[in-house]
Amino acid sequence: MELDKNFKEFIELLNDENVRYLVVGGYSVAHYGFMRFTGDFDIWIEPSEDNGARMIEVLKKFGFGSLDIEPSDLLHPDKVIQLGNEPLRIDLMTSIDGLKDFSESHNKRKSVRYRDLKVDFINLDDLIINKKASNRIKDRKDIEELEKIIKSKKLKDVDITEEKTEKTFSGIKVFVFNKPEFEQVLKKNKLTERNIESYTSLMFISIIDTGNNQLLSDKKNYLTLEFDDVERDVPGIAKTLKISQARRLNKFISSNKDKKQCYIHCSAGVSRSGSIGKYIVDELKGDQDFFYKNNPYIDIKDYFLKVLKSGKSKGSGKRM
Repeated sequence: MELDKNFKEFIELLNDENVRYLVVGGYSVAHYGFMRFTGDFDIWIEPSEDNGARMIEVLKKFGFGSLDIEPSDLLHPDKVIQLGNEPLRIDLMTSIDGLKDFSESHNKRKSVRYRDLKVDFINLDDLIINKKASNRIKDRKDIEELEKIIKSKKLKDVDITEEKTEKTFSGIKVFVFNKPEFEQVLKKNKLTERNIESYTSLMFISIIDTGNNQLLSDKKNYLTLEFDDVERDVPGIAKTLKISQARRLNKFISSNKDKKQCYIHCSAGVSRSGSIGKYIVDELKGDQDFFYKNNPYIDIKDYFLKVLKSGKSKGSGKRM
């Protein structure tokens, strides 16, 4: 799961000021393995005066000092402070459904690292308690999916003490084509299902709408991905990858680290193929300057990158 840069900055400030907090809501659900759209970043903060004072400092540094909030305001249960607008809104809450003792939940927190950023998430058991207490349709769906993940033993938390394995591969060049250009590349190089695997220095990714015919069947160095609809449109992206497709992509690029070039095309638009391109460049430490110079029309979408990462990835205290 990838966090938006605004969320990262906010978490960094919370850590710098030693604020006691827990990430809850949709992002915590995504962390534990079920990715869905959420319009806000929900944070449960300890309702104490000392913690409130530290929280006020964070708000000032984050550009919300004009809210005129006192530390004592953060002692009240069911207090919600909203910063910004969807889909990048941050919701600060002094209480959440089903859990009364912040300290107890904080002691059971799951601390993880995203690159160099430490993030404190609500413990999975407490998250499920919270979801059962809220009991909305999406909460019940969250519980169903989380319990599936637990049963299938696919839950993979990253402990903060775990050393990050650094990738040694570097230098891949990524090209993004529209459909006609991509088909010309295949035709020019006389690529067919019989000979595509002989191009040992190249990998190819074709992105299609669900139900469309594939250009070629999947091969070791050729992958076809399908899009699926999401509940709510994100500006610029009406569709995104299924989680299963994102996992296939991760497996594919992991097995093609020796390739020198990657050709990508998306029949539904270059912004999505561009997002996958950026993802590959980031994951394999590719040539970013080359990527942006040779793919100048790409509109990278942060939300889409979050969905890819998950393949590895209002108004009240009750809205999460």
